[in-house]
Amino acid sequence: MISIITATKNSKKLIENLANSLRNQSFRNFEWVVADGNSTDGTIEYLKSIDDLKVNLLVRDDFGIYDALNFAIQHSKFEYYIVVGSDDIFYPNALDSFWNSYLESKADFVLQALDFGSEIVYPAKGLGWLRGMNGIASSHSVGSMIRKSLHNQFGYYSNKYSIVADQFFIKQAIYGGASVYRGNTIVGRMGNEGYSSSNLIDFLTQFFSVQIKTEKSKFLQILLHLIRLIRYYRQL
Repeated sequence: MISIITATKNSKKLIENLANSLRNQSFRNFEWVVADGNSTDGTIEYLKSIDDLKVNLLVRDDFGIYDALNFAIQHSKFEYYIVVGSDDIFYPNALDSFWNSYLESKADFVLQALDFGSEIVYPAKGLGWLRGMNGIASSHSVGSMIRKSLHNQFGYYSNKYSIVADQFFIKQAIYGGASVYRGNTIVGRMGNEGYSSSNLIDFLTQFFSVQIKTEKSKFLQILLHLIRLIRYYRQL
């Protein structure tokens, strides 16, 4: 009943832990859709060797992570999906928690908590103007189960944003009336591969663009953007 969506590219050293965390799920009615960008490190061979999970492996050149995720979502079988990175893991109760929360709420977004570094990230509400997606939802990866048909209304992940297309889609959908369930079960751990100060300026720029497009007060967003630039200028 749930599609697990992962985009990979040369992820062999990381993805085995994710696969093992899927094997440990008490909830078994899921498929794992992996969009691989023609890995050369053995990732494809490893995924093909898995015979105890329902793996739908899609191998093709892509135009970045969101293009890969869109392709995987379009080839998934079930109405709900969870994005999980190759360096992330689920805890054994994860999919059970998501599904039970769905049965209780029938919400478009079923959100749960997750570990990230030394922090626990809980689903938030009412702070989109300040924190973007993280102010109204949970982490896109690991912590969010999403109704696939929302993409028919709000579009897929935009190729205009190489870093924050998930934020744009989730904010559009929630502000557009999608229903949300916010839980507090810690369902997994999000890795930090791919996070670096080298793309901080790109992140801040794209984050600002999404905020301008989704929030009412443009002046406030300009002011907050200037504050962030001052705060992080030594890392830019």
